[in-house]
Amino acid sequence: MDRNIQHTSEARSKARRTSRYDREFKIHVMIEHLCNGVRKQELRQRYAIHKDTFSSWKKQFIDAGKLRFRMNDFRYDMGEKLRQAMAENASLKKEFSTLRPKYMVLQLFHKHGIRIQKRKVYPAASARCL
Repeated sequence: MDRNIQHTSEARSKARRTSRYDREFKIHVMIEHLCNGVRKQELRQRYAIHKDTFSSWKKQFIDAGKLRFRMNDFRYDMGEKLRQAMAENASLKKEFSTLRPKYMVLQLFHKHGIRIQKRKVYPAASARCL
């Protein structure tokens, strides 16, 4: 008989615990408390919520708000980085469009075995030489 009692207590402890309150209800209660100023004792009595449960909901609600603000800051930072990357991308595209024809000509020369010699660059002639 002790064995049956032991199995049922183990089954209860292993059973998945489900909340009897859904997320929307928890949010409603927290908004009522934090935004509308309803006292927590009144809400706990009205909805039969244990004080530890209420405290846990409040902590979760506030932590979720902090996370939301952090995500907004992260999105702002990423938006700024994205704008900078797009500006850099536009300048690189412009530079590439000027270099592309020169590169294609060099490819054709190389393909047909045409060697290009580098030109020597001489300093500009001074006014005395003229």
